Amino acid sequence: MLPNEILRITNISKEYRMDGVEFRALSDVSLTIRKGEFVAIMGPSGSGKSTLMHIIGCLDKPTEGAVFIEEHKISMASEKQLAAIRNTHIGFVFQQFNLLRRTTALANVVLPLVYAKIPAKERLERAKNMLTDVGLSDKMENFPSQLSGGQQQRVAIARALVTNPTIVLADEPTGNLDSKSGAEILNLLEKLNKNGRTIVVVTHDEHVASHAKRIILIADGKILSDKKL
Repeated sequence: MLPNEILRITNISKEYRMDGVEFRALSDVSLTIRKGEFVAIMGPSGSGKSTLMHIIGCLDKPTEGAVFIEEHKISMASEKQLAAIRNTHIGFVFQQFNLLRRTTALANVVLPLVYAKIPAKERLERAKNMLTDVGLSDKMENFPSQLSGGQQQRVAIARALVTNPTIVLADEPTGNLDSKSGAEILNLLEKLNKNGRTIVVVTHDEHVASHAKRIILIADGKILSDKKL
């Protein structure tokens, strides 16, 4: 990989078999992402963008081709290795927030650090600092039900960032938010990117994609265009 490249995907394809019928979700896809980029992967439902997101996020492996995240070859990794890479390299932000409902904002953010076996004192300090960074210093002891949708997504972003991942991978991050909260989340992602975070947003929404600095358009399992803004 070249200097500053953190993700390289080379000629990958992904096939699924359902009821004895093969379906090709991705076909000969290649791309690279460099440190500090803000990339939107955009396409309609069924375009292959979710499959590509799962591969970038180490949730799946390609049928053909090679995938590297920094020095790790994802396409050859075992399930145990993929789990370890996810924990250290990928910070996920989901449309549904995926917060533990009976757990405070602070405890939700601490959780990935528990899995990473970070000492208790350090993980508490890091989680508090991250919640402060996303503007929730006064909401640390609140449960998700006591937070607005936008605030819940901020908790999710803090949780994604707390392990200092290589890539923040956001799947339709404003999909469950009103327009005002959605704008605040997009502004937060832009701010994080300006501070050096590598952001990859997967979306079907042109407005969301317009906040990125590079848009990759995918359809029918192939990249149609890859443009810097």
